[in-house]
Amino acid sequence: MNTIIVLDLDGVLAVRDIAYDTFAKHGLGEEFSKVSEAIAEAVKRGGEFDNKRAYAAQTVEYMVKKYPGKIHINDIKEVAKKTRLMRGAKRLIQLLKKYPDVDIYIVSAAYRPGAEIIAEKLGIPSEKVIATELDIDDEGKVIGVRGNAIGGIHKARAIEEISKITGIPIQNFVAIGDSITDRGMIKRVHERRGLAIAFNANKDLIEENPDLIVAGKRLDHLHGIIKAFVEKGKDAAIKKALRSFFRYRLSPKGFYFVIPASKSVKRAMKVSQRTRKKVREKYAKLR
Repeated sequence: MNTIIVLDLDGVLAVRDIAYDTFAKHGLGEEFSKVSEAIAEAVKRGGEFDNKRAYAAQTVEYMVKKYPGKIHINDIKEVAKKTRLMRGAKRLIQLLKKYPDVDIYIVSAAYRPGAEIIAEKLGIPSEKVIATELDIDDEGKVIGVRGNAIGGIHKARAIEEISKITGIPIQNFVAIGDSITDRGMIKRVHERRGLAIAFNANKDLIEENPDLIVAGKRLDHLHGIIKAFVEKGKDAAIKKALRSFFRYRLSPKGFYFVIPASKSVKRAMKVSQRTRKKVREKYAKLR
């Protein structure tokens, strides 16, 4: 069947947060993290931030608004060039490209100049990248964001837009994310009977009841599951996951699996977040 694979960038295809690292270069990493935490809390309670309804990934928009001209487009590109891909990311993309009826998109809150560099590393064309658009002055300084950052509800809208453009229903989508910025995307795909996967995810995303929770050090381990989805549909993909990994059925709302085996969603969260931390710390040291 015709299938769309939608992947988040930071934490899924790449091991670092490009926006955070860009501001950290200018001594603003701690503030970026504090703002991100405040926005996440506002999102959970349905509150406001910066005089507007808070949404996941608003940090990316807010920091540029607060510090216009502070970062340069070359800062973003430099960080992206140095950012390591998740192990197995390139191989997964290469394997998926062998299927003539599969199309691959990156949907990310990352700044577009950085997202395009990661896409180029993976062989994904820039027209298949949906990311946060920037206003850049004649000197290359970032002075604002065009529209909203692509996170939360705006990722859900991006999914709808891809479906509209391609004519492929969302039930034929596989979405892979890792954090609160992916909640809108994961929820929309899950609701429409596509396959929603949380990869090395934090609690905020796992609470959205994805179809599968995956904790692992290689992204290409997902290939067999995606292959089953492409060839036989969602039920086959879930059966493949349950046959291939240590697993438990954790909830009547869906199947979850982690590596190693877990007996509860709470345990799954711990394993997923621990793996997430280990992967990021390891690659941070290698940068």
